[in-house]
Amino acid sequence: MRQTCHILVSGLAVCLALAGLGLTQPLELIPLRALPSAHRKAAELPCPQRVPLQIGLASWYGGQFNGRQTTDGETFHDTAMTAAHPTLPFNTLVRVTNLCNDHSAIVRINDRGPVVRGRIIDLSRAAARRLGFAGAGVTPVRIDIVKLPGKIASRG
Repeated sequence: MRQTCHILVSGLAVCLALAGLGLTQPLELIPLRALPSAHRKAAELPCPQRVPLQIGLASWYGGQFNGRQTTDGETFHDTAMTAAHPTLPFNTLVRVTNLCNDHSAIVRINDRGPVVRGRIIDLSRAAARRLGFAGAGVTPVRIDIVKLPGKIASRG
């Protein structure tokens, strides 16, 4: 299992390095109506799998931050299933899947981070334990959005 995880991390590093190169020319998009009818029907079928929001490295934080205020104003508890993400709206629910052991957990975004370059999400200690990487500190993950925050209806 550990060797598989190292291969995944190495492959992830290669993917991230290639993604950083970017495209030198824009992709040419073909209008759906320009495809032959058989291809048009196939193109209109729903995608069988969700595309992940992000794949990258996750870390966790707790201990010294316990009891401090998060960016959204609430008190941080390392026993809560919460996370810090640089851009997702506060109160977004995301499923984080550990790519080394396939464990997953749903966490709520309530803070901004991570502050370490190259990481895509910082999880609470409770979430890291659920994902099975609290001892390692860092692991490759997949992030999928479960629910974006809804608008609160005003009463008046």
